Amino acid sequence: MNEVGSLDAQLFPNPVSNDLRLMTNNFFNHIQVMDMKGRIILNLTFPDTKSSNIDVTGLESGLYFIIFEGDLLFGKRSFVKE
Repeated sequence: MNEVGSLDAQLFPNPVSNDLRLMTNNFFNHIQVMDMKGRIILNLTFPDTKSSNIDVTGLESGLYFIIFEGDLLFGKRSFVKE
């Protein structure tokens, strides 16, 4: 698996209030959202895709990490929930 470079993955809007959009150049099928303590807050699995909307409405304000992976892809980014 390859780490996705900053040009290969887009995460927006950031900061976010409701829906976070993830877009990559490679297929992914699993997303985890973790808080700063390393707790998995969201764990999503779905068919291979290059983009996904993640509803973060229920998250408390703060900094989070999003980990996304597929057969040939692994990436990690951070975002701020307002």
